[in-house]
Amino acid sequence: MIKAYTSFSGDLNPFNNATTAPITNYGPPQVNLGDDLAFCDGSSAILDAGPGMASYLWNTGAISQTINVSTPGEYSVEVTDSHGCTNSDNIHITVNGLPTVTHLPLDPVCLDAEAFTLTGGNPAGGSYTGSGVSGGTTFTPSGAGVGTHTLTYLYTDGNGCSNSTNVGITVNALPVVNLGSNQSIEEPLTLDAGAGFAAYQWQDGSTSQTYTVEATGLYSVTVTDGNGCQAYDEVYITFLETLDVIVSDLISPTDKCYDEVDEPVTVELTNRGTKTFTTGEQLNVSYQVGSAQPVTETLTFSGSFAQNDKLQFTFSNNLALSTGNHTFKCYTSIAGEDGEIISYNVMVYNLPNLNLGADTIRHSLPYVLQAGVEAQTYLWSTGATGTASITVSQWGKYWLTITDSHGCVASDTTVIWWPIGVEELPGTNDKVFIFPNPADKKTKH
Repeated sequence: MIKAYTSFSGDLNPFNNATTAPITNYGPPQVNLGDDLAFCDGSSAILDAGPGMASYLWNTGAISQTINVSTPGEYSVEVTDSHGCTNSDNIHITVNGLPTVTHLPLDPVCLDAEAFTLTGGNPAGGSYTGSGVSGGTTFTPSGAGVGTHTLTYLYTDGNGCSNSTNVGITVNALPVVNLGSNQSIEEPLTLDAGAGFAAYQWQDGSTSQTYTVEATGLYSVTVTDGNGCQAYDEVYITFLETLDVIVSDLISPTDKCYDEVDEPVTVELTNRGTKTFTTGEQLNVSYQVGSAQPVTETLTFSGSFAQNDKLQFTFSNNLALSTGNHTFKCYTSIAGEDGEIISYNVMVYNLPNLNLGADTIRHSLPYVLQAGVEAQTYLWSTGATGTASITVSQWGKYWLTITDSHGCVASDTTVIWWPIGVEELPGTNDKVFIFPNPADKKTKH
């Protein structure tokens, strides 16, 4: 609305024919609330009608130069300047609602997990802030540290309106495993990864809490705790192998009855040391009988010979033993070092001294035939057993086999005969000659 104001001066006498009345016109005051405005819920805007006016009147009832608006609608103002001239303007205010923002729970992570892109916000496409967050979407567990952290997810819609929500993420500490320092050992060592872990994985794939070391090498374990977090440790063990192979038994010869038969010398070897011999490696094996010169031969391994393994070794030449007690001193030599000497006794027993008498005994019947020696068992040609004598009531050939307490066996044979004339001797292949000659002669083959 524009109001015109008139200004004049002169004689006011109505009967005066001469008058002067100048008139001044004032334009309306300038007011501009600007273009229509939109903002987000929770925000506000200041509407300014401009300075220097005599009065202001807003449709809200306010009479100040500015008003703060936070609700949508039409807003207008009428201003009046010092001349009483007025003008007005209006503006439309739009208030956009905030987006609804939610977030799915975040899974716990281990401290050593690689940095990863955070997801789970709805609507997608927002950004994160908080401990361990970089670039708006990347989370680095080691940067955040152990504990539960609150992250803020912020989303801005197409109207520029933003809303946020908080989401927690837990960074779990790593388990601690310690196999100890590198070391040298002479005996098997048990490495212990510690109790209480959900899983164990050793360098060879075994899954026990402990691992027994029996050779030089690098040993390692990965443990997994109840949160799925893992830890790794390794240790280098130098196994100082001991060389200790003994003659653990004399297999042959053993106690026996004298039989004039040469026998092989066979010993059993046992690896009492920690060194495992491999194909092609050698050691010397020796035995000495009494004060005789030692017999030494070389054993070349044709396969693996590990701790507590046993094998038999036979010397190339057989041995003849006389009757009596023989002491075998047996030992091995490795790299020029003689091992423990172990003694074994072998007894060669004399055969029983059985003698039934002359090859032919001429005597009248009955005749008592005596063994003449004590024995464990007796077996006569007549079938008699358990007796040292038999009574002979017929001419003929008789024999006896005895066994002594050592199991040694002896036999002897004799013929009981009373020669009257020349006739065939039952049970014999002997030739009988009668002298003087000429005489009748009968030969039996």
